[in-house]
This record gives sequence, C-alpha cells and structure tokens, in this order.
Amino acid sequence: MACAALESIEDVFPVTATQVSAGLPSVIWPGRLDIVSTHPFVIVDGAHNIQAMETLMAELRLLVPDKRVIFLFGVMRDKDWRAMVPVLGQMASEVVVTAVAQSRAEDPHTVQAGFSSHCPVRVIPGAQTACRQLLSEAGPQDVIVVCGSLFLVGEILPLFSDVTITRAQRAARES
Repeated sequence: MACAALESIEDVFPVTATQVSAGLPSVIWPGRLDIVSTHPFVIVDGAHNIQAMETLMAELRLLVPDKRVIFLFGVMRDKDWRAMVPVLGQMASEVVVTAVAQSRAEDPHTVQAGFSSHCPVRVIPGAQTACRQLLSEAGPQDVIVVCGSLFLVGEILPLFSDVTITRAQRAARES
C-alpha cells in the first residue's frame, strides 16, 4: 500500500526505486503481527474483520505451531465479529474477552456467549487489566495474541513501551 501511495503522488513527491528498496526493510507497522514481548510471547494484531483474522491465523500456524495460544479479544459492535469466532476458535486454547474504552465497543458478555461453543472463554473487564492478568498467568509455552480491534491494540501497547526502542535498535542494526 505504501508503494501504491508513493506512486500516486510521484509528481509532487518523487522517490526512486532505490530509495523505496532501501526504506522498506526498516518499515515498522505497530499492531500488525507485532511481537511485543518474548517472555511471555505476546503478539498484537489489529485484525478486526474476517479476512484479517484468517490471515492472522495462517501466520500464527507458521509462527507458533506447537504453542498454547490464548487470545485477548475485544471488538467493536459494528464489526462482523461473529464471523471471526469460528476462525479464531480453531486455534484458541482460551479466549479472554474484554472491552475497550469506546462507545462502539461490543459488550464482552455478548462476545463471550458467541465463543462459548467454540473454546474456553472468560471475560476480564478493562483491556490493560485483562492483558496484565494474562501476562501474570502465562506459562513458558503460552502465546498471548491480542486482536479484534485496533482500539484494543492501542490500549495495550503502552504496557510494552520499551518495544519502540527495541524496534528502532533492530532497524538500525539491520540497515
């Protein structure tokens, strides 16, 4: 998408193919298959529709095939979250449902009912509270995946504030 955007504005913002090739490896997209911790292993992804959820599940199968995966899930009421439930439920050892501080947020108990026939599910109110609790409960083979909403990702990312420095250091090392 970034390349397409650059192409569309090349008359006013010319960028060479060499510059694009040099810049792409250092692109950081927070909240998209974003590993924010390795102990415990935590991935955040703003997947909030069926296509993004299917892509996330495919990537997780490659990235953490033999791990116990616990999802922290929060979603907006106007999203088709019910279509995401069976996809996520196939890989979930457990789903913890929470709500973000948005008026559009779906009631976590409604979402819990949607997951109840697919996998173990519980509600923990408050995104940061839920994430902290999962971090404290995680075992060495557990993977926590935060998904369902970019708002949810935005609320929990401050818990991993040192990640920005790590990313910048990694990008500098790789260039």
